[in-house]
Amino acid sequence: DVTSYALNRNLARADLADLCQRLQFKVIGDTAFAPARWAALESKLLAALAAEHERAPDLTGVERDRLRRLTLPTLSRPAFDALLAAPLADGRIAQTNAWLHLPEHRVQLAAADRDLWQTLKPLLDAQPYNPPRVRDIAKATGLAEDTVRALFKRIARHGDAWPVAHDHYFTAATVADLARRVAALNQRDGYARAAPLRDEIGGGRKVAIHILEFFDRIGYTRRVRDTHVLRGNPEQFGT
Repeated sequence: DVTSYALNRNLARADLADLCQRLQFKVIGDTAFAPARWAALESKLLAALAAEHERAPDLTGVERDRLRRLTLPTLSRPAFDALLAAPLADGRIAQTNAWLHLPEHRVQLAAADRDLWQTLKPLLDAQPYNPPRVRDIAKATGLAEDTVRALFKRIARHGDAWPVAHDHYFTAATVADLARRVAALNQRDGYARAAPLRDEIGGGRKVAIHILEFFDRIGYTRRVRDTHVLRGNPEQFGT
């Protein structure tokens, strides 16, 4: 805690900043990390990703907040985001949609799944903020509900879609867009609520509630009464 350190030693802020710079400390908020400690934390991230790939080779990777909980749960989110920045920039860690993975780890969809997904995805893209549910897609295409449901579960594991509500899948690109919108509402109002989000995306209040509850569930936001306060970073969903 650099603030406590400075107070205990009666250091001016400028002197503290100069000291941290000379020691090449990484300063995030009120916490300073020595270079060796920062490098050790980066190594821990890389080792954790390698272990997860071995444990679940059919998954594209690990979501950002889950990786933080697995490896460094006491590290603040801003510090964790800063820790990821260099490995992401220099290619030691790759990001596919919301999934972090080692660059050599690639998961390929089966050809039949890929072809069927390319057939069904336009139905989701046509109504991105309120796509048809599994049963509606089954009716529209003549496919069995179980076939559509099983495919979408595999697509979600691959990282190209999200189960926002029961049998209600949104594409990864739409979820990334919604994450940015929720972040913008938080920046404007200090929180997100269903009504302003509904006005942003059109459609009914019910789907806006489902979207915000989904973001609460995965840890991107935190519910406070009838508001949803940002916890994560829209960058965690990719671009």
